[in-house]
Amino acid sequence: PMEWEAWKLKEPDAKALLAYYKELGFNRLATELRAEVAKKMEKARKQRMLFDMGDEDDEEVVVDRSGLYLEETTWQGKYELVDTPVKLSEFLAALRSCTRFAFDVITEEQNPRHSKLVGMSFCWQTGRGYYLPVLGPEHQKLLPEAELLKKLKRVFEDGNIQKVGHDLKFEMAWLHHQGIRLQGVSGDARVASYLLHAGERTHSLADLSRRHLDHNPVPRTRLTGEGKLTRRLVAVDTPEMAQHFGEESDIAWRLCEQLEKELVDAQLQKVYQELEIPLIPVLMEMEETGITLHVDLLRELSREYTAEARALEEEIYRLAGRRFNVDSPIQLREILFVELKLPKGKKTAQTGEASTNQEVLEALAAEGYELPNKIIAYRQRTKLQSTYLDGLPAQVDMQTGRLHCQFNQT
Repeated sequence: PMEWEAWKLKEPDAKALLAYYKELGFNRLATELRAEVAKKMEKARKQRMLFDMGDEDDEEVVVDRSGLYLEETTWQGKYELVDTPVKLSEFLAALRSCTRFAFDVITEEQNPRHSKLVGMSFCWQTGRGYYLPVLGPEHQKLLPEAELLKKLKRVFEDGNIQKVGHDLKFEMAWLHHQGIRLQGVSGDARVASYLLHAGERTHSLADLSRRHLDHNPVPRTRLTGEGKLTRRLVAVDTPEMAQHFGEESDIAWRLCEQLEKELVDAQLQKVYQELEIPLIPVLMEMEETGITLHVDLLRELSREYTAEARALEEEIYRLAGRRFNVDSPIQLREILFVELKLPKGKKTAQTGEASTNQEVLEALAAEGYELPNKIIAYRQRTKLQSTYLDGLPAQVDMQTGRLHCQFNQT
């Protein structure tokens, strides 16, 4: 007899599939699989929390976790909270004796010029991490920022102690604004990953951890929540912060150790050490120096472009025979192809309707139709105005009076 149950579509064996992808070198598919598994793990966790009434012995609610962990069984880590003067003294003594360490600066915002320090994490031994809290909930032990930075300054500026991490350009810039010039940068996991796998879509810490360490790190949303329940990092208990950011520095440490060996095998070590790593402070200096804009000139040009756009609008209305929203593809489609009956070009992929994109308008203008030509001119001016003439001055830093761009190395 036919066993119909065997024909039912089932969930794939994630472990076997990942091993197959890795064997064949399907790195992108492996990354996507790891991300999917991470989402399932988080969903399972929320499901448990939803039904957890506080009775640890209640076994009525069962969550299927088969195939979720992939190779999670080998990860071990101990992450310590350094939140008292005694602990800090012991930590600093150990840090100063290191020849190399990974670290992370945790701030409220991703702007090195205007971000408050929440804490710092460090790692110099696989599986061991440390978190130093500066801001946190009331009644929890915290370290004074000024005193902490004063004690760390000598270590950060010691070029004989190697520093590694993930995307250290941010840490370097933030420390720069605190009067600390980071020396001894010798490795960056993000840069190393890009050199080895430039075709990958992302080089985030979480993706690299899943890709190279087979470890799904706890997402930051576990700390801060999501949507309406989102809370700031300063509201998270410091022991939770220690576990999360201690692990992040541990991950960065392990990644640098592993990826730098792969760089040697790929004969990319020289490019990494002599070109890419020295480029980090150069890009940081460029970003922090910023660019001076002639704001008054841009505003004057914006007024001129506004007048030209309005004049073009009136000409468009005259040629169309009525007023309409020139920026609306639906209304423009109605004017061009229904009322004026101009030849239709290609269709949109989403709706299958006649397209009004640049390519179609240029083809119609080339055939001698005046209205599409005016619309092209209108779009060019409004695009330049919104993106550059109005957009750039809005990005000028109020304190420095300059535009500070971000130069991506990866």
